[in-house]
Amino acid sequence: MFLPLYISFQIKPWFRFDLVAFSQFLAMPPWQSWSHSSWNNWRDDKSTYQHTGDEAQQYPEVEIPQSWKSTNTFYDENISYGLQFHRTIQPTSWSRKRGLTGLGPLKVPIGLLTRHGASEFGLRTLSNGRFFGIISCRNVPETVFGSQLLRAIREAQIDLDSIAESLHTQ
Repeated sequence: MFLPLYISFQIKPWFRFDLVAFSQFLAMPPWQSWSHSSWNNWRDDKSTYQHTGDEAQQYPEVEIPQSWKSTNTFYDENISYGLQFHRTIQPTSWSRKRGLTGLGPLKVPIGLLTRHGASEFGLRTLSNGRFFGIISCRNVPETVFGSQLLRAIREAQIDLDSIAESLHTQ
């Protein structure tokens, strides 16, 4: 059973987007596997890193899946979605413009990836120890569409917590 929600917003005068049954979008398989008591908790029991401020900048390591074929050049030499996973960001016009060429993709400062740099509001929530989520997009149009969709949801004051909990209990 899905709650019918109707969201309408306009990106350009010639493009109108109507999202019917938004709850179907939210009812993706990962929702079905969350336990009822923790559907909205973001905890990683494996992480025990605590920054005390005394030590030099140390960062917790990102775990590399054992199924990956790692080399000196690649985190994963296997091709997934048409791409290998390089240990350094490769030179392209986009990576050069952002100053990312040669950096390790697992250690790039988030502020270099956000549209507004240090002014990105989400970084304030992160600095206060709150959840900060990143949605990975493959291209600029996906990013624009996703940000407009989220903005429309916020402006419509839709309570996503209630919707997600309702979907989870179904």
